[in-house]
Amino acid sequence: MDSRLPNWTSRSEVPENCSEHASRECPPLLVADLLRDGALLNQARHDAAAWIDRSPDLAGESEALLRRKLLLVYGAALGLGDVG
Repeated sequence: MDSRLPNWTSRSEVPENCSEHASRECPPLLVADLLRDGALLNQARHDAAAWIDRSPDLAGESEALLRRKLLLVYGAALGLGDVG
């Protein structure tokens, strides 16, 4: 498993500041059903790790929309910012 990605196995392991939908700091966090979605979650983890290895800064031209969305939705909660 890639240690850069969260490895939450139950809702009780989700960080407190992100588990409350009412929080303005963190958008709603959806927690998967591990029994139903296990294979999909493993594939998503694999794909995310490969993407991080390939483009950790999402600096590619084809990644501009994803970068903007990530910063808009999660930037404040994760302490992310964009310069330039």
